[in-house]
Amino acid sequence: MFSDLKWMSFLERVIYMKAIQIFKTIRGDAPEYLRSSFTFASHKHARLLRSSSNFQLYTPKSHLEIYRNTFVCSGSSVWNSLPSYIH
Repeated sequence: MFSDLKWMSFLERVIYMKAIQIFKTIRGDAPEYLRSSFTFASHKHARLLRSSSNFQLYTPKSHLEIYRNTFVCSGSSVWNSLPSYIH
């Protein structure tokens, strides 16, 4: 039914909305508590890495499943999975 109407599935819509919110956060259109939660990988690492040149967000290491589902962890991994021409 979704493909006939050209709608996104629920999971695709969640990922899409996370990417939009991350974009707004990076541009500065989000509240301060969200902006302070995300940092670029280039600000974390002292060495010049591949991730430092293409607006990759720092993804914190998560050992617990509940932390992997938070907006900070899942949002940064969604942003990093986007192609570079979309950033």
